[in-house]
Amino acid sequence: KQADRSRSAKLTAKATNVNYVTARSSCLPPMVKLEFVKGGKSIQEQIRDILNEHRVKLIDLFREWDDDGNGALDKKEMRAAIAALGYEAPKKQIDLFFETIDDDNNGWIEFAELKAALSDKGVKEAQQAAIREAKRKARAKSRADSSGVMDGDVAGAGEEDFDAGMRQNAADRDAADVDNDGKLDFAEFCVFVREREEGEFTDEQLRERFDALDEDMSGKVDMHEYLIWSLKDALARSSDRVVDLFRAWDEDGSGTVDKKEFYKAVRALGFDIEQSESDEVFNSLDDDKSGSLEYKELNVMLRKGVGSDLTKKNLKRAPKQADRSR
Repeated sequence: KQADRSRSAKLTAKATNVNYVTARSSCLPPMVKLEFVKGGKSIQEQIRDILNEHRVKLIDLFREWDDDGNGALDKKEMRAAIAALGYEAPKKQIDLFFETIDDDNNGWIEFAELKAALSDKGVKEAQQAAIREAKRKARAKSRADSSGVMDGDVAGAGEEDFDAGMRQNAADRDAADVDNDGKLDFAEFCVFVREREEGEFTDEQLRERFDALDEDMSGKVDMHEYLIWSLKDALARSSDRVVDLFRAWDEDGSGTVDKKEFYKAVRALGFDIEQSESDEVFNSLDDDKSGSLEYKELNVMLRKGVGSDLTKKNLKRAPKQADRSR
């Protein structure tokens, strides 16, 4: 009997086809390899060219990569597929490729998303985005003043990329909010922590953490409270400093981050929130109530409080479960 390959939100004939996995065979010649050259062609562009050169149908390649036959690719399957093509790149870069083409940020690559990403239009847009990002980093580097970096602004654990950590936090929260009220009660919070972090936690330990996050003592962790914690959590887990975040968010190079820039940054990090919710978080970080965030002010606000202290207790995420249901 085959393992259950269903995802609760979607059942397909392919997902329940008992012959699907055993019937597959490699659709690319064994000599086909991806090349990792810094500044060279991207993964996206190379795969597009390989498909065209060898006249391989994308659907066949997708089915080959979809190891469990559930109709979508997760990060593990993507990493295995890229590694099988001899692409010796850091895991972080492959995950970034995955996240770039995961348009709906649900942690799965559907066939339609892969098709759009590998189309000529998709490859061109990715190339343009890479150019813009390179220019942004160059501008940030040119503006950087090492003497202006605060002594306490040090890199975190380096477990994961800050942007990826924030998107994961957003997805974890959405999954834990079973009643869809936009908040986490204590029961939802317990499930949230136990599924995302390694180790065992007593109810007393979780209650302590919950009460620390529930600043207004409402009995629930709302979006405002969760987002502030999430910023501190992702920062503590990443190798980024506050100055790195500040330079990325300060799009106009004014030396401050305004509410519009902050809202745009939060949305880009996977949090589908309203402007009013973003403004509430902004106001909490704006300690001097000037209407804009300065680097030193942001560093102080993101380095203090329960978020950074609690995440230092356990920065390692629990391994992904085998269950791929949604």
